[in-house]
Formats: sequence, structure tokens, C-alpha cells
Amino acid sequence: VNAQKAIKKVFTQKNFIMIKDLGPVEGWKIEGSTDGAHRNLQAAYSTEANVMMIRGAGDSIAPLSWMCNKIKRICGSTMEAETISLVNGMGHAVYTRALIEEICGMQEKTMPIEMLVDN
Repeated sequence: VNAQKAIKKVFTQKNFIMIKDLGPVEGWKIEGSTDGAHRNLQAAYSTEANVMMIRGAGDSIAPLSWMCNKIKRICGSTMEAETISLVNGMGHAVYTRALIEEICGMQEKTMPIEMLVDN
């Protein structure tokens, strides 16, 4: 019953998606931030997280994706967890850049990527 009410509400109310003005695509860059934590799940497993954003003209920025998972291997240190998180985050950034460049008709590997880590 609640689901039916929610669906009816979606169709009867005015809905919109706001897209931030980031300026011309040639001025964009992919900015990612990663974090890894050592043995923070059940005192045995490590976790990783990353967020990908587009930084446009000036200081305008728009988030694209966020991910948090258990690292699929045993980490021996915080540095190892941070490094695995950074490598996985860089993979997400490269993939995101390739998608944007293809959609926008840009030459491959022209959009800069900047990764931030806390260690």
C-alpha cells in the first residue's frame, strides 16, 4: 500500500533533476578521493571507499559516484589498505574519464585525473 502511494505521488508531482553548470567540458577534470582502513571489520577485514567528482570551471564540483566495500584480500597494514583503495579508485577514475570523453566526443586521455588520499 505504501509503495503504491509513493508511486502515485511520483507521477502526480512535478519532478526535476538539477545539473550543476560546470562550464565547458574542456575545462573539466576528474577528481577522486580514496580511503582505506585496516582491520576495521570484525577486527580482521579491511575496507576501502572512494568518491569520484567532476571539477569544472572555477570551484564548481559535482559528485559522480561513491563506493565502499570490504577489501577482497587480507591486508597486513594500513598502508596496504590505503594503497589497494587508491589503485581501485584510480581504476574507477580512468573508467569514468573514458566514459565522459567518449560521450562528449573528446580525444582519449585528455581530461586530467587528480587523486587525493588521506595518508
